[in-house]
Amino acid sequence: MLIYSFLLGLIQGITEFLPVSSSGHLILLPRILNFADQGLAVDAVLHLATALAIFVYFRKVWWGILLDWRQKNGLLRKIVVASIPAATVGLFFNNLIGTVLRSEWIVVIMLVLVAGLMWYVERNYTEVRKVQNLTNVADHTSRKELNLSWVQAILVGLAQPFALIPGTSRSGITIIAGMWQHLPRAQAAQFSFLLGAPIALGAGLVKGRALIGAGMDELTVVLVAGTVAFVVALTVMHWLLRFLQTGTLKLFVWYRLILAILVVLMILW
Repeated sequence: MLIYSFLLGLIQGITEFLPVSSSGHLILLPRILNFADQGLAVDAVLHLATALAIFVYFRKVWWGILLDWRQKNGLLRKIVVASIPAATVGLFFNNLIGTVLRSEWIVVIMLVLVAGLMWYVERNYTEVRKVQNLTNVADHTSRKELNLSWVQAILVGLAQPFALIPGTSRSGITIIAGMWQHLPRAQAAQFSFLLGAPIALGAGLVKGRALIGAGMDELTVVLVAGTVAFVVALTVMHWLLRFLQTGTLKLFVWYRLILAILVVLMILW
């Protein structure tokens, strides 16, 4: 069971920030390995672990955001407002998301649909850099790169509720929402990660009620899974932000399509 919890943490840490759908992978993993669904307790810790990774990796950004909270056009207010759509949909449709939509065929459909959307956005993408005087463009922990308007922030926020459908990818749908507005890929990814922190934290706290009364064995499992997810998430965020400086999302389009084919074969088999 510890090996399985390690795999859960590894999958969550990798897929939470790559545009390939963490929820889709976490649904498929127990099916492939013939394990029971990991349950809400593990899901809660995985969400908390990735939220903590966002706060730790972008600690300089969050500190600056908190210092500027009084500003009318401050980043904190944009993150809060952009988080409202996903929080509202998650609150009112939580049961539907956790039952009806939690199926392999839904994952397949969304893997393909979002792959097509990624391909379309990439094909028609023109990057508009608003920041030209960065001292170090590779430093993604600087909030100077996050020069986006209220309209851009809200449109990215409106895309985020679709990520509640397994197979969509929260990072994927929000990154392409930013790219659709011609934000630089790395900047769109950075805002996507920051925007994901409140949602991941909220989801972890809501589901965390399942940890009440948990036994020592279950606590050991969630501790291992959470620790692995946290460490891997830090590495993956750093890699993706650097990759998107020069790379595109086409790699992930192909990955999603290949994964969708494999899932269909698994279902039919």
